[in-house]
Amino acid sequence: MPSAISNNNNHCQAERVAEERPAPVSQQSSTPSLSDSKISHTQKSVVKSVDQDTLFHDAKIFRPPKTLGMLNSQRDRDHFGALAGPMQNTPVEIWTEIFRWCCLPGLFVHQDIQDDFTGEVIAVAPAMDISQTCTLWRRIALDIPRLWSDIQLELVYDLRDPSTKRWLDCYLLRSKTAPLNLDVSACGNGRDKGRFFWPILQSLFDNGNRWKTASFRFDAELFPHTTKHLANTGSYPTLEYLNISSSGQPDSLGTVFSQIWKHAPILRTLYLDCFCKRTFPFTSHCLQSLTIDIWVRPVHLLHILCNFPALQHLTTHVAEELDVAFSTELFHSRLRSLYLYIEDLTSFVTVLSSLTLPTLLDFDLAVGDFDTDQEVFGCLKGMLQRSGCRLQELSLGGQLGAYQQELLELLKPTLTC
Repeated sequence: MPSAISNNNNHCQAERVAEERPAPVSQQSSTPSLSDSKISHTQKSVVKSVDQDTLFHDAKIFRPPKTLGMLNSQRDRDHFGALAGPMQNTPVEIWTEIFRWCCLPGLFVHQDIQDDFTGEVIAVAPAMDISQTCTLWRRIALDIPRLWSDIQLELVYDLRDPSTKRWLDCYLLRSKTAPLNLDVSACGNGRDKGRFFWPILQSLFDNGNRWKTASFRFDAELFPHTTKHLANTGSYPTLEYLNISSSGQPDSLGTVFSQIWKHAPILRTLYLDCFCKRTFPFTSHCLQSLTIDIWVRPVHLLHILCNFPALQHLTTHVAEELDVAFSTELFHSRLRSLYLYIEDLTSFVTVLSSLTLPTLLDFDLAVGDFDTDQEVFGCLKGMLQRSGCRLQELSLGGQLGAYQQELLELLKPTLTC
């Protein structure tokens, strides 16, 4: 052990100096110190306190802009409320008329036009837009079934589009029992299954008892497939106007379409550009206007005048027919306008020699490319004299124009050219 030696008064003294040594391990463990858990808890507490202070100060910083925004919003709300006040006080009847004028048609779907971004079919639905504007307009729109009853569809047969069916079902539901005005066209050849096409048509036919006006324009290849894919409802009690036309001459309209006019008791206007002698004959005391924009035989013209006693307007084409001899007089007491195109001389003589139309006011007659002679003029003159009608308008097409001056002299007291 080291020691310090000092010499004092010639006496030697030795002093023991002890060095400090580390405490034993057993004693070190009992020394007080901060544990890791306490340090971690303290750190979290400090961080939490700092976060709370930060949030508090952030809230104070952003409070004025929020307050200003609320004040501006309230000011705008009051301003718009003042502007909307008269709208809120407008009678429902006026809104009804405005919406009816805006919603024609209530639904228009054009499957041949698709959105460039979504790829969905374009649908114009003003009635739906009105119902989504505000609570007042929604209530009014849903209370007016007529806003949802005008439907125009331009369909593509093989297009995979489920949205059109959903639009249609929504409008059929919201139109309730209102009479339907339909305008439907479709293009396609009918060779595919038409998975989305036929359900759309079936929904329309399922509501056939509500049809008021209906117009169908299809490619000729589609009509033969209607019998297979469609079920006929069998009754169209409110149908007043029907138009069935085709881009070509179909072999058949199919069972469904050829039966529509037979089960429409109050049908007043019928337009067809296809004709089938097996399905067309029917009797109606309400039909007033008939257009058959295709060739018919003279005997069919006789049936038309006999079967439709209330007919006032008739337009058709009389085809060439060799065996057209019949003695029955073509008499009609209500026909006011007649538009005829007669293809050959034999049919012309047969028809004009038999027609007697005492109420005729408007006569439009044209003929095919055949030689006209005094027999032709005699038939026409005899028909007009026999009828005793007071014509107001007379139009002669083709080679009949050569006799116009002579007929003017005959009909001068009543004729307006």
